[in-house]
Order: sequence, then C-alpha cells, then structure tokens
Amino acid sequence: MTDAPPPPPGYVPYGDQPPPGYQVQGYPQGYPQQAPQPGYPQQPQVYYPQGYYVPRPWNGLAIAGFVISLVPYLWWLGAIFSGIALGQIRRSGEQGRGLAIAGLIIGCVITGIVLVIFLLVGIFAAIASARYA
Repeated sequence: MTDAPPPPPGYVPYGDQPPPGYQVQGYPQGYPQQAPQPGYPQQPQVYYPQGYYVPRPWNGLAIAGFVISLVPYLWWLGAIFSGIALGQIRRSGEQGRGLAIAGLIIGCVITGIVLVIFLLVGIFAAIASARYA
C-alpha cells in the first residue's frame, strides 16, 4: 500500500492551531475562501462580477391611453394618447407597446361604433321627419 504524499510546508490540519511564528495569509479579493487541499497545487479561481438587469421604464402615455380608452365618452382621447405613445415607444424603446396598441384598438373601435350609431339615428330621424312632412 502506498502512503499519501507528505503535506506541503505550512499545512495546518483542520482544527489545529498553526505553529508559533507561522502567519496565516488570507486570499486576495475575488478568490474563493477555502483551505488548500493537501498534496494538490492551489489553483486560483477568479470570480468576475455579474451584470445586473435594469428594466426598461414604462411609457406613461401608453398607460394613460389604455385607461382613458375604457372611460365612457373619452374613447377618442384614449385612441389619440395611445397613438402618440406608440410613436414615443418606437423612438425610445420603453415598455408599454401592448398597452398602447390595446388602447388604440379599443378607442378606435368604440369611437367607430358610436359614430355608426349616431349616423343610423340621424338617418332614421331624417326618414321619420320626411314621412310627416
């Protein structure tokens, strides 16, 4: 049976105190804080700082356009705000494109429905007034 190689000079087993006059050196910043393995050369492992994610800001006009497009009698204003927000988002890369598109669709559809209803009411009123004339 082969014997294990002798420990390197200055090796201190776990739990023992270093010999007198021996100064324990720390690891430089960025290196792992672990004890060297006996018989193996210590390979430094460098840790690189990791980047962090910065979320994109939300476009306030897109949020306002979506909310206002749901408010009665202000659908047309929501469509206008959402259209302006889409242009801003295209230039700046902010979040809120989906809200702006939804506000634009909701505002345009409801405004179109209201205009068609007004048009039909006007036509029926004209027909009714022509009968009695």
